Amino acid sequence: MDGDATAVALVRSAVSLAHSLGLTMVGEGVESESVLRQLVAFGCDQAQGFHLARPMPADVLERWLRARHGHIGEVEALRA
Repeated sequence: MDGDATAVALVRSAVSLAHSLGLTMVGEGVESESVLRQLVAFGCDQAQGFHLARPMPADVLERWLRARHGHIGEVEALRA
């Protein structure tokens, strides 16, 4: 979405449509802080991508999730 107004409009509309249908929206391919902030501003429910974490084996993922559990407030702070 960085620098692409059409992409921004499409993503904003997709988030709105998903919510109007009672669905949870996952933003995929998040590769920058600016895109994550835009998704949060649009009300996107979840996100994944290299900005958040690189692919990892399951055992490493479990440790990563435990370590990140205390950082859930970071996304909440972005919403404020």
